[in-house]
Parts: sequence; C-alpha cells; structure tokens
Amino acid sequence: MQELSTCRKSQGGMRMNTRLLSSEFPIHFQAEMTKDGAKGVSLPGNAILLGTLGTVVIFVCLFAMDVETVIGWAKYSSQKAVADISSIRNNQPEKSSSESASVRRDALVNITHDPTCLARTQHLLYRRDPERFQPLPEFDKAWDRYVAMHQSCTQGKNWTQVFLHERNMTVDCNYMIVMEGSGGLGNKLLSLTSAFAYALATDRIVLVESRKHFKDLLCDPFPGSSWYLPEGFPYDNVWGNATRMNVAISKNFTDVDNFVRLSLDHIQTWADGQFFCDHTHNGLAKVRWLAWTSNQYFITRLLMIPRVWERLNPLAKPGQIFTILSHKLLLPNNKLWAHVVRLYFAYLAGSSRRVGVQVRLHGRPNLAEFDPVVYDRILDCLQTNRALPKLREEEDVSDLMSFARNGYEGSTEISVLVTSLQLRYYDEMKDLYVNRPNVNGTVIRFHMVSHLDRQDGSMHQSETAFVEMWLLSFSDVLLISRYSTFGYIPQGIGGIIPSHLNTQTVPPGQENNASSCHPGISTQPCTHFPQKPRCDPGSTGNESHREWMRCHVRECVDHEGGLQLVQESEQPNESARLWGDVLQS
Repeated sequence: MQELSTCRKSQGGMRMNTRLLSSEFPIHFQAEMTKDGAKGVSLPGNAILLGTLGTVVIFVCLFAMDVETVIGWAKYSSQKAVADISSIRNNQPEKSSSESASVRRDALVNITHDPTCLARTQHLLYRRDPERFQPLPEFDKAWDRYVAMHQSCTQGKNWTQVFLHERNMTVDCNYMIVMEGSGGLGNKLLSLTSAFAYALATDRIVLVESRKHFKDLLCDPFPGSSWYLPEGFPYDNVWGNATRMNVAISKNFTDVDNFVRLSLDHIQTWADGQFFCDHTHNGLAKVRWLAWTSNQYFITRLLMIPRVWERLNPLAKPGQIFTILSHKLLLPNNKLWAHVVRLYFAYLAGSSRRVGVQVRLHGRPNLAEFDPVVYDRILDCLQTNRALPKLREEEDVSDLMSFARNGYEGSTEISVLVTSLQLRYYDEMKDLYVNRPNVNGTVIRFHMVSHLDRQDGSMHQSETAFVEMWLLSFSDVLLISRYSTFGYIPQGIGGIIPSHLNTQTVPPGQENNASSCHPGISTQPCTHFPQKPRCDPGSTGNESHREWMRCHVRECVDHEGGLQLVQESEQPNESARLWGDVLQS
C-alpha cells in the first residue's frame, strides 16, 4: 500500500505550471484568428505559414498532415523544447544530471509511435517537463493487467447476441456499459473517466456507447481490443432491461437478471446514492452486468469508498490520478491530434510563457454574453498575479530603440490562448495590448481557435472544444472559470494548478468588493455534488483511510460543498474546508 505522505500546507497564488523556456523557438509564426473563427479551423491542412529564422524566410507547407509529418513535428518540438530542460528550472536545484535528462529526451523522441493513436506518446513531447507525468510502476502493472483482461473478455464477441441472449452465461467476466451522459463535453469526459476508475477498481470490462460523440473524438485506449460497442447495439434496451437500484437493493442483488443500472447524475434517488456506501458493493459484486450513466466527476467520492480506495490508492498519487487516467483515456484521435499539432506550432511553440484563459458564464441565460465586469476581472487577475505585464500610459523610448536594434529577439514572448463562446473577450484583450505599451516591453500574442456564440451540443462543437482543451493543457499559467467542467479537463490533463475566475454576478455598486479570481489548490477536477448517503456503520473504513482523507480531500475553491483531491495539505486555506465538514453540512 502506498505510504501516507506527511500533510503539508498548500501554497496560494497563481501558479506557473512548469518551468519557463529561456530561449525562443526559431520559427515565430505570425498566425492570427480569422473572422471566420466560428468554423473552428484557423489553420487548414493546406495552409502556408510564414515565419522567420534570423533573416531567412521559411515557408512551411502542410499539404498533408500524415503520420510521418506529425511524428516529425513531434520530434522537432521535443528537440527544441525539451533540450533545454536542464537550464530552465527558474534557478532551482537540478534533480538529475544533464546526461540523464538527455537520456530521457532521447527515449521520448525515439519511442515507437502507435500509428493508430499518435497522441498516446506524442503529447509528452510538447510538454515542458514530461518526466513529471511518469506513472507509478504500480499503475503500469495494473494497466497492463486490465488491458490483457479487456482483450480476453472482448475477443470474438457478438455484443448484441451476448447482451440479449447470453448475459447469464458470461461467468468469467464482469461488464459495465457506459452510456454517454448529458451536459457539455467536459461533463461527459469527466463521467467517462470516473466510470473507468470504478471499473479498474472492481475488475469490470468497460464497454462504451458509440452512437454519440466519444467514438469520433477519442482514441481506443486498449491496443488489441476496442471498448466501443457497435452502432447497431440495442442501446434502447439497456435502461429497459436493467434493474433499478431500489429494486436491486430490496432483492439483495439476487434475481436481478444479472443487470443493474447506475444513474449517477447530480441529482440522485436514495437508492442510487447508496452506490457510494461501501456495503453496497458486496451486492454489486454479484452482478455480472452494470449500466452507468452520469454527468458528473466522481473519482474524489469513489476514493472515499474504502474498498475502492484500497484498489486505486496504490496506483497514483492523490494529485495525479485523473491526470494519469486522462493520458490513457482522453487522447484525441489522429484527425484531431493533427489539428492540435498545427495550432500548437502556430500559437504556442517558442513562447517563453503560455497563458491559457477559459471563459464560461455559468448560470446566465446566455452563456456566450460579454460581461464587462468579468472582462475586468480577467485583466486584474492576470496582471495582479504577473501572468501578464501591466500597461503604461506612454511609450518608453528605450523600448523602441531596443526593438529597432534587435527586433523582438531576446525579449520575453507570451502567447495567450483565449477560449470562449464570445469573441469579444479575445478582441478586447488583444486591442488593449496592441494599442498601449506594457511595463516590461514584452511581446504578447493573443490567439483564439473559435467563437461559436452558443453551446449547441453538435459534433463540430465537441471537436472544437476538445482541441481547445488539449491546447489549454500545454499552458504554463491557466485561468479557468469557476465551476467549469470544460476548464477541469485541461487542468487535469496538463497537471496544472489553475486560478479560478470569478464569474458570479454581484449587486450594482459592489463590483469592487468581489475577488477577481481565487488560487486553486489542486491539479485535479472538482466533484461538484458528492453524495452524502446514510451508510452502514461498518462502511467507514479503517484509520489509515480516514487519515488519508484528512490529508488529501478538501472542499473545492470554486464550488462550495464540492470535494477535490489535493496532493499534500496540512491546513486547509480559508476556502478549503475538511471533507468531514463538507459531508456533514
């Protein structure tokens, strides 16, 4: 079992995700978002990008982003961005020699890439410090075991035949059908990851609905087998055939036709809430088939179930479990990964600092409206926390002389990626920094992939959102809207402790009393609605489990009553109550 770490106090303030590069990328792309950004494609596959390398003009043509092209670009990015790892730790002591860093870099660059899912290995080549994403050996063993089990339990199956006529005959394997839930893409991806975490802890084979968006967004995570059910699968029979939890509990999980449904949305019945009691899993273990639907992230709450904790806790540090799982499960398919790569080189590559800003106004009639108060908070948060320099009223002649002599070579370059349904947040920030000098003479570039004006749940919007999530995951500084599941995805994938933008409305005249943003306490998503069922007295776990929860479970900064995993914390900050206080309130 993983040893309990000593609880230590969390530090506040906006955080840099990774070490900043001290040298610029040699190709400075001059790409800007077109006014046709609503199409979500700023750089089509046949675009010609203009950049400079010293005084030499280079034309980069991407007429076909095939497998070899993407691999080549990944290697190039690694060689330029990872090569300086030993010199960009912000003057912190080195953890390893430059020789060992070179060995790690060569291993990443020369790794054998899976042509069916290039993102599986390549995404690490675009990160500042890929070594910090290395899973624990225990996770690698558990993953390999699960992959082998998935292959063994899915090979040669006619799923329609098995589901309709042979459910009671699947004596060697337990299954769980994951239905794509409601809500936006962030909710769906968080629910999918939660479902897999539960399946990993209970040795269940995950089978995923293929009718909606998942299949067109994600790589298949298991080499040699697929977790997708066929499109012709009788999905409409899933809820009709599955036994509800209240009936299953009343029958002590016997005589339920080996099929029980788990409805784990934000609002649950008493019976569905019993899923989060340890004793309920004695009965669920008897059931060969489960059906899961949810619009929530529940990994935090799952780890508060003693038997689930015993299986999952040794596999990953508390502040990494979603990150590690997302690198296995939430990988974009090759088509979307090629789009991510193009936009990465156009917008982010070579910048000394990558700043991600995600704006979503929850609880408003119009999610895409422009709120000038929120805009002011964005600027205040970024400038106060020194993610962006403040502005001056007048030009500094010395800056102009320096630019005349050296261009912008040698000056810090910041790339700001804005993601929002509303174009105006991007336009206002870009125009502000173009029209006024900043105090540092910093070169700042603003970019936006799309502005779709509304959330419609279309396939195109899901593809665009997923690309934006992955681009944001490469940020050094990340500002996300409070309560936003969209923002939790890049936060978790990138292992970033973000700041949470205050998007709440306030009464007129009190705007100046509200904080612009709040420093995050974890890289992990928030469980918005942790269920508080009445469980049997014997379901509370042992002292080791309770101590682990005291150290690693806190109230979310951006949602009162929500729960979040933290890596190490001795004392909660003022807005982070202990887990017991939250569940008892």
